[in-house]
Amino acid sequence: MIKRLAFILLFVLAVPAMAAASHPPTKAEIFAALRAGDSIIFTEEDVRIRPIGAMTVGGTRYFIVYYAWEQSWKHAVGFPHAAYRLVIFTRDGEKLVYLGFYAVEKPPIGIRGNKVIFPYPKRLGNALTIGETGPPQEPTLGGQPRLFGQ
Repeated sequence: MIKRLAFILLFVLAVPAMAAASHPPTKAEIFAALRAGDSIIFTEEDVRIRPIGAMTVGGTRYFIVYYAWEQSWKHAVGFPHAAYRLVIFTRDGEKLVYLGFYAVEKPPIGIRGNKVIFPYPKRLGNALTIGETGPPQEPTLGGQPRLFGQ
């Protein structure tokens, strides 16, 4: 009976904490984390955010987001510009923390285990693998090295 009560108590206390640490980030949380992380990524007009998913590697939960900034003529100085990024976050308790980004041309098609899969041919590199030490510093995707930037 005591073991059962201890298990129930542990479950009641652990599940909300696990759920809080793993819930997907909101757009407001993403922009706040980008600003707090001194990111060079724009967080104003003309930005689209698309959550790709999440993965847990080595006890760390990573949130993967596709970011597209396509400047409109209204906001352009000269000719409109664009930037496309795969952005990586984690959480420190409840707080979303920006880790960095990769410049990409195409959005990923999903997550499989600890890999973010892209629509590139496999021979050119179609997967970004997040390992025990975190996101790789210079993976090859679509035949090009991609630097993990901030």
